[in-house]
Amino acid sequence: MTDQEKINFISGKIKEINAITSEIEEVFPEKSFKMDGILIGNIVEVLTAHMYGITLYKQSEKTYDGEVGGRKVQIKGTQGNGSIVFRDEPDYLLVEYLDKENGTIQEIYNGPGSLVWPFRSYVPSMNHYTIRVNKLRELDETVADEERIKATVPVQKFKGQKQSIVRSEFKPSKSKERKTLVEGYINRNNQENRGCLNKPGNHYNQVAYLLHCNCCGFEYEANGCDVAIRKCPKCM
Repeated sequence: MTDQEKINFISGKIKEINAITSEIEEVFPEKSFKMDGILIGNIVEVLTAHMYGITLYKQSEKTYDGEVGGRKVQIKGTQGNGSIVFRDEPDYLLVEYLDKENGTIQEIYNGPGSLVWPFRSYVPSMNHYTIRVNKLRELDETVADEERIKATVPVQKFKGQKQSIVRSEFKPSKSKERKTLVEGYINRNNQENRGCLNKPGNHYNQVAYLLHCNCCGFEYEANGCDVAIRKCPKCM
């Protein structure tokens, strides 16, 4: 297969998977069957590699996912507007949004990792760093053309996505659910919801959210059911 044939192949399969999981969720609405974790990461890496001419490393490689033109590249993928997780500062960074309906990717950030790293937030409970997608989009606008990794086929820029409500075991009233789980909600303890992290929380059937303390600036993760009542672990 040529690169374009491989891109077309995986794009078609993404749309098939998306359709199948949507059908399953209609029959079993009490559970989520969204593509997540390693599957999403590998899909984004493969699409990115063929659209930017990157040679991928093996699955077990630490920090970097591939290289192109002598540059070591870390590839990150997301399905939403939340945060991207990091453990180490990469040389070069590509962050892509997975558009499941169209079976392709959209570019969020393309440039040096050193430009992004100063804006990271440490999450001690998980021992990793996070950076907001919106911040990455803002930083991307400052990257010089010569510092970008050139795509071999056209890649659209990510224009944003509507915030969606994530199902959880916690069942508040509909108005309260919309209020607490939407990005930007500030609870009575001055803790701001910075968005869904699109990964499991540490309670059964919960999804993790990033909270920002408007008193001291500390950021940490919380289960969706706790967003309305959380206090800052650092201020307590």
